[in-house]
Amino acid sequence: MPTLHLYLADGFANDQVVLRVDGRNVFDETGVTTRKLIGLAKQVSPVEVATSNPRLEIELPRKGLSIAVDVDLNKGTHIPISVEDDRISYSVERQLGFA
Repeated sequence: MPTLHLYLADGFANDQVVLRVDGRNVFDETGVTTRKLIGLAKQVSPVEVATSNPRLEIELPRKGLSIAVDVDLNKGTHIPISVEDDRISYSVERQLGFA
């Protein structure tokens, strides 16, 4: 089974963040804030998925922001998620190097 690695990176400021993978809640936490020194708010526990194209839903309910994407794990299994200019952004990486 492929494993998905999710990182809440830049732009979080005392936010509630909800993450779902293939419809399953994998993270729901309040008070998420980016630590500017390392550019990371939270590293989510690894998520095992059944396919190499899971559906990822990211929601910041208090800010009214949400996106849903189909992730191609053949491109990478590490996904940093950020908030910029009142929108959620993400990328798919082979590996990340946080301190």
